[in-house]
Amino acid sequence: MPTVRYPSAMIAFSLIEVMIGMSIGTLALTLATALFLQVREAAVRQEMLAEEMATLDSVHRVLTQDIHAATTCSMLGSSFVLNELNGTQYTYYVNNARELIRYRTGGGTAVLALHMQSFQVQPEGRDMLACQLTLTTGQSDWFVARLQGGGS
Repeated sequence: MPTVRYPSAMIAFSLIEVMIGMSIGTLALTLATALFLQVREAAVRQEMLAEEMATLDSVHRVLTQDIHAATTCSMLGSSFVLNELNGTQYTYYVNNARELIRYRTGGGTAVLALHMQSFQVQPEGRDMLACQLTLTTGQSDWFVARLQGGGS
C-alpha cells in the first residue's frame, strides 16, 4: 500500500488563517486611508485659513494706505468714499458677487477681495476711522486708520 503524505502544518496555511490575515490587512488599509483623509482635510482647512488671512491682510494694507492719504471721507449708502488732496476719489463697496470693489472716479476699478460679507467704517474720534472687514466664512478683521491727507 502506498504511503499518503499530508502537507506539514508548518508549511501549509488553512483557510481560516488566510481569512484572518486578509481581515487584518483590510483593517490596516482602512485605518491608513482614514488617517490620510483626516490629514488631507486638516491641510485643506489650514490652507483656506491662510488664504483668508492673506486676503484680510492685503485689504487691510490697501485701505490703511488709502485712508492715510485721504483728506476727507464720507458714507454714500453702503459705499465708503475717500477724497485725496490731489482730487482723486475712491469709492469702496461690496457688490452682489461678494467682491470688495475699489472704484476710482475718472476710471479704474479694482477687486480688492473675494468672498467679502461686509465692509463697515465708523468714525473713531477726530480723523480716526474704525474699519471692519468680514468674509463670508465669518473671519473678520478690525483696524483703525488715521486720515492724514498726505501730511504727518
